[in-house]
Amino acid sequence: MSNSGGKQILIAGVTPYFCEREVFWFEENSAKIKRESLKNKWWKEQTLFLEEGQKARMSEILRKISNMGYEKTANADSIGEFSARGGVISIFPINSLSPLRIDFLGNAVEAVAILPEKISGESRLKILKNKTKRTGAARTEKFRPGDFVVHLDHGVGIFKEETAMSAGKNSEEEKYLVLEYAPSRKNGPKDKLYVPERQTQKLSRYIGFVRPKISRLGTELWVKTKHKIKEEVEKFARELLELYAKREISKRPAYHDTHFQKELIRRFENSFEHIDTPDQQKAWKNVKKDLESERPLDRIICGDVGFGKS
Repeated sequence: MSNSGGKQILIAGVTPYFCEREVFWFEENSAKIKRESLKNKWWKEQTLFLEEGQKARMSEILRKISNMGYEKTANADSIGEFSARGGVISIFPINSLSPLRIDFLGNAVEAVAILPEKISGESRLKILKNKTKRTGAARTEKFRPGDFVVHLDHGVGIFKEETAMSAGKNSEEEKYLVLEYAPSRKNGPKDKLYVPERQTQKLSRYIGFVRPKISRLGTELWVKTKHKIKEEVEKFARELLELYAKREISKRPAYHDTHFQKELIRRFENSFEHIDTPDQQKAWKNVKKDLESERPLDRIICGDVGFGKS
């Protein structure tokens, strides 16, 4: 999320699809997301890229953020919130562990800064889970003609339209979503599936970086695909359990400081030209504590440029 060197900042919409993604997913796929936002209407509506010097009216950005599902509050203290004062927008993107401050000068973005407040990845997921429950983010999707849609029982189809039909003369009309599927026979007409509005919980928008293959109705391919994915997920889960079980029982000799080692560590610390931030001091102490334990060291230290590591 750093904007050093003119890097663009991504703000993702408050959608179930994005709320389930880890922060690093957005960083790894930033270029793909940008590409899709230029040609796909859904991606364009649910993403916002900003950088210093960009021409943009503050009123338009506020409208876009609101349409993306962000809640306007006094201080934007929690993830998924935004606030506006004078020529400044404060927002806590769902794809970030830190809030942002966006300064406007006239009809341009003067500066985009990442604020020092920070939450953990675990806290982020917990907040987003509660937020989607409260706001009903998993509500019925509004599809447009041409959207790729996944039916839980029949696979990937193309949404064509909404229509109303009745089962008989004396029955009331009911709304249906019409999905188009691949022909059941070679050179035949494309099949259509009429999904009652009361069963739309079985439908979800297909979201991906590549064009999906349209399924065929009445075949076992989709069932086999779901079964294969389920097997792969279960296999991965078993491998993780085995890995963590081995870690729990693994031991190694503890690394205790000797007088000579303490002197080397002191020289190393003194050679650092900058003053440690509180987070850097905490990270360094935690690493030394782990080294003194009999459990193998299992830690990664990372941080944004210009901020303390944690």
